[in-house]
Order: sequence, then C-alpha cells, then structure tokens
Amino acid sequence: MAKGWMGVALLALGSIVAPAAAQAPYLPDQGMQGPMADPVPCFNSPLPSIPTPPPSSQSSANWLPANVLNAWDQRMSPDPPALYMSFGYMALERQRLGHGAAAVLDTASGGVDTGNLPPAGAPEAADFHDVQQRFNHGVRATLGYHWAGQAIELSGFYLSQNSTSKTFANPGNLDSFFNVGGDFSRAPLGFEGDNGLWLQADVIRLRLQTALGSAEVNYRCWMGADADLSWLVGIRYLDVYERFGFYTGDDDLTVLDVNGRPDPTRQATYSVTAHNQFVAPQLGLEWNRAINCWLAFSLSAKGAWGANFLTVDTLLKRGDGLVGFHNGRSQTLFSHMYETGFFLDFRLCDRARLRAGYDLMWVVDVAEALGQFDYDQSHTAGTTKNNQTIFYH
Repeated sequence: MAKGWMGVALLALGSIVAPAAAQAPYLPDQGMQGPMADPVPCFNSPLPSIPTPPPSSQSSANWLPANVLNAWDQRMSPDPPALYMSFGYMALERQRLGHGAAAVLDTASGGVDTGNLPPAGAPEAADFHDVQQRFNHGVRATLGYHWAGQAIELSGFYLSQNSTSKTFANPGNLDSFFNVGGDFSRAPLGFEGDNGLWLQADVIRLRLQTALGSAEVNYRCWMGADADLSWLVGIRYLDVYERFGFYTGDDDLTVLDVNGRPDPTRQATYSVTAHNQFVAPQLGLEWNRAINCWLAFSLSAKGAWGANFLTVDTLLKRGDGLVGFHNGRSQTLFSHMYETGFFLDFRLCDRARLRAGYDLMWVVDVAEALGQFDYDQSHTAGTTKNNQTIFYH
C-alpha cells in the first residue's frame, strides 16, 4: 500500500438527543442510574408509624397500606429511550492494481513508426501497478434509536469519485499489445493509426476512476445491562464503481498541426467499466471498553454474504469521437464483504462524542474493471473475470 496502514478512515461527531443515562450505542451503561432508593430512617430514631385508616375506609376492597408500591408510583427509568446521530468525514484508499505489462520499449524502431512488432526480449515500459492510488473522500452518517439495551440503526457513507493516472511518454518507442484475433497488424476500422495505432506510439496513459457507497439497516443488541459487547443483524447495500481507461497517442509528440495539436484520428481510448451493486444480509459485533471517564476504545467487525448485480461496459473511442465498439453485459453473482475497524471515542460532554479511527474493508468475488480488460479487440464485450478481491483501507 502506497500510504501503508496510516490513513485516516473515520472521524464522526455525534449528537445524542437523550439524557446521559442512555448514550448508546458505544457505552450504553455509562452514567446509568438505578431507581431512587426510599428514605432510610436515622439510627436510634423512632420508626415512623403507619397511620391506621378510618374504619369506614378499611371496609373498601380497593384500600392499600401507604407503604406498598402501586401503579401510580413515579420511578426514574434506568435506561430511557434515546435518539442519537453522527456525521463526519471518511476516506478510504483502494489497493493498487496488480502487476501486468501495459507496453514494452521498442528498442529497434529508432523512434520511427515502422509498424513492426517489438523485438524479442524488449524491456517493459509501462505496468498497471504503476498507477498510484489516492484516497476517496466523503462523508459517513448514522441515525439510531436506542432503548433497553437495544437499538435500530440506519447508517451509510458515500465516497465521491476520484481519478488516478500514470502517463508514459517516449516518442515512437512504446508498443502495446492490442490485436484483432491474435493479429497485431489488424485494428478496428478507423483505428489503423500511423502503421498501427498501438505500435511505436508516443504516449500511453493508464487511468483508474473509482467511487464507493454503502447503506445499511441494523438491529443492535447489548449482551446485558453492563456488557461491553453488542451484536447486530441487518441488511447492507454496497456500491463499488470502477472505470479503467487505456489511452494511446500514436503521434502525440512527433506529428503536430500548426497550432501544436496532435491528430485526434491517431488517438484512441479503450475503457472498461465495472459496477458491482451488492445487497446482502449482514452480521456483526462491536466491543467497547472505557479507558477513563472521557475516553473509550471500540473494535467492530461485520460480514455480509449475498447477491451482486454486476454490469460491465466496454468502449473503444477515437480522439475525434468515433466509436469503434460499445458493448455491455449484466449478470448476478454471489459475493461477500468484510469490514473491520478500531476507534477511539472522546467524550466531549454528556451529549456529544468525537470518534477517530481506522477502517478496513474487503469485497470478495467481485469484478474489477481491469479484470475485464482484453487486448483482443475481437472480444468487444471484454473478458470475464468475476472472482477478484478489492481491498480498501
């Protein structure tokens, strides 16, 4: 991972709309007060006598002695219901793309568009792994209702789309591997370029765009009035969007017009979009431990297993807008995801906390955009690889 394991994953400031006795869900018993005790007589004081009701009232079937609790007594609830909410900043970074050659250095061309294949043993000039990942930034929110050691929560996050790219430039010396049915001298109509658009190219640019969103509804229950552990069950929706683009500028640096611009008919972008939409039942646990009166440590873990509604889109487009092909496919997969995190909760006051922590998430048996990439342009719908894992942290 480019930034290691030191990224900020969650910062939320929650406003609890309830007395301190019900500050769920993190420490539900914090500040809990039991029923108020009855007054205790002083030592050596004469015990108060219970007045005897008049004879007429003793004959009533509804009469009770004054010291017997009844339905009209007012007692403080030890755990009154509470509405709570949180809102904050969140950022996750995707793992880097796997290793794979995107182009080799043509050491025999001399910078000229010969249309010849690269020589055997040509060194690698571009690798998919070279695309440096960045954080997806966004917001996270929770709205919950807590009562008697239980809670219903609605929560989610949205991390806006980001774009990372890596550009390789070497005039007339970059050879990629695009072909038609294994023939590297052929290309879709209009994408022939100058003796092969993808041979002896000037510029290659690899780009990955990602976005991520989640929504979940959970029932949460604490394992007893003084328990540090709670479990949850619910439904989760996870949306993972990726687009991988491979841009080639055949003569971007060597053939320019009077305005210094390259010929757009010798430019092409091949892009693959993978959109995983995951709906599944979810189970989870959360453990909380108070360190002192103003600080607590939390550890959470969740897992979900269910249906992934996948759509894949492939597009080949020339620099002037000409479309070589545009195809898509849809299918339903079985996928699963796992999320864990550890946090510190700072108690600012009775009704507000500040949470900071680190979050990790694995999405398993899904389709990466790069996994659907296919150099063979006779496969206009790309390839099929749906058993991949994407890791965010």
